[in-house]
Amino acid sequence: MPPLAPAPVLKAKENDPEPTLNLSERIGVARLAHPESCLAVQGKGFSGQARGAGFRGHLRYVAVDRWKPVPVRDHPYQRDLCDLCVTECPIRDAIHMKETIAADGSKQYRPEVLEQCVGCGVCEMICPVEPAAIVVDQRQPWSA
Repeated sequence: MPPLAPAPVLKAKENDPEPTLNLSERIGVARLAHPESCLAVQGKGFSGQARGAGFRGHLRYVAVDRWKPVPVRDHPYQRDLCDLCVTECPIRDAIHMKETIAADGSKQYRPEVLEQCVGCGVCEMICPVEPAAIVVDQRQPWSA
């Protein structure tokens, strides 16, 4: 697999002397596999536990403690427009919410994966719909 360039920057380490992730190759690449179920594409918000009370996964929340993982079920969300895949991604500039204007003049939103994606899977894990609207294709190279 081709090497990553430039080195991915961890959001949790942005202010550190060495903010990059010690990773020379991608794990995979995320993609919006199910746009029809994506809450952002539907223009919907999200409130509550991203994966439900029974979910056993943990995530490092920079605002809580940048290094100690917290159970996802203990970190409720309140969003007017769902953007969990964007805000919870640990890599700077790996995914963003692309805004477009529809023919009727309304704003539409869609998560767009960028070249900095390393395929860590946080976006897939935190997506509140079942099955996840965004998935990681393991061992896939980046393609625009």
